[in-house]
Amino acid sequence: MSTITPFEKTVYNTWLRTVRARSNQPFRARQKWDNINPQTFVHLTKLSSFFTAHKHIDIECFFNAPYEVYVNDPTASYPLSFFVTHKAVSLYTSYLKMLRMLPPDHPTTIQWIRRSFAHIAKHCIKNNMPLTNYGSQSREAFVAPFLRDIKDGYTTIYALFAFPSALSTIQSLDPDVRQLMLGDMDVYQLYREFMDSKVAKLVANASYEALDKYLKTRRQSH
Repeated sequence: MSTITPFEKTVYNTWLRTVRARSNQPFRARQKWDNINPQTFVHLTKLSSFFTAHKHIDIECFFNAPYEVYVNDPTASYPLSFFVTHKAVSLYTSYLKMLRMLPPDHPTTIQWIRRSFAHIAKHCIKNNMPLTNYGSQSREAFVAPFLRDIKDGYTTIYALFAFPSALSTIQSLDPDVRQLMLGDMDVYQLYREFMDSKVAKLVANASYEALDKYLKTRRQSH
């Protein structure tokens, strides 16, 4: 059997943490890998290849998806083998749709806002991009970066409402492009809910200000 890679170890422990949390059991990351079941190794290889090919998939959300979609079955537990099936991918897609329908102040949405800014930070650092450029349309790009990230599930639109130009960029989109990137999302209703929120708006705006300050300081020091 080939040596298990660091990424495969991360995938396994993310799955294991999900299983433990869902059964209210303590989690301890696996450290020894020399006695791993051969079939488990095969599943990990398939999953790591899948996640590498589809980088927009949030691994933690992927493993949580069946528990959230089948919420009426609290005793269910999903082995690693389940997640190499087409059903697992379908449930992840369904889960993303559920997430997008949650109100802005829902705890899961707040977590997603924070994850969104973590992703945005990585994107801006990698591309040496000011934060304002992430939320606006450029001549070089067919669509603004944030629109692709919303479509792919990297970010929630509630995080992007903290960007000064994000809403106007969406308003200026060609209707066909808007449909392609955002589907049937009612942007204006979501924006009203965001503006009326008690937590989401504070978290998003604070995250924007903190990241903007960090990126400006970082660019000045380089």
